Amino acid sequence: MILKFLKDENFHETAHTLEREAGLFFDMNHFENMVYKGQWDAAEKYFSGFASLHENMQSTRTYFELRKQKFLDALDRKDRAKAVNIIMNEFKVFLPYNENLCQEATMLLSVDDFRKCKSFSMYGDAATERRYMMNNLKSVFFSNPVLKNKMQTPTSNRSSSLKNFFKIGSDHVGTSYASTSVAPPYKK
Repeated sequence: MILKFLKDENFHETAHTLEREAGLFFDMNHFENMVYKGQWDAAEKYFSGFASLHENMQSTRTYFELRKQKFLDALDRKDRAKAVNIIMNEFKVFLPYNENLCQEATMLLSVDDFRKCKSFSMYGDAATERRYMMNNLKSVFFSNPVLKNKMQTPTSNRSSSLKNFFKIGSDHVGTSYASTSVAPPYKK
């Protein structure tokens, strides 16, 4: 009910913060929009409200895919410093799953265009690759036990009740308790 009210009243960022902090509802559309815009840190922060890095293989894969795409975006923009930072600070947690990850990523730094490497020869533009990655992640999300039952929009027609509650409260701002039908919670 609160999430619906916040979204209805255009408090989208507040709603998404509540979703993340409460961990009760994963807004796939919000996550997708961050991915499509290349907002990797924001997407990872949002996801972290629902699953930790090593919670299960699906969660680990999600974190890896986000960081991998962030790395490839940095390479595509020729931002070598950012790419090195990702290798040094964000890929190391995945070494138990792939001992050669940092070495392979470092090798990509040495080429002018990573698409010239055989394993990335089919890599398209950033927007296409983000959509492709998101399509793959959707199946990972649906198989992730920590997201089970958290991707369905909470249903309630009570948003209007919450609106009325706030409206009634704002109607009485500046009035004394004596002029309202609501008595104070204490006796004089």
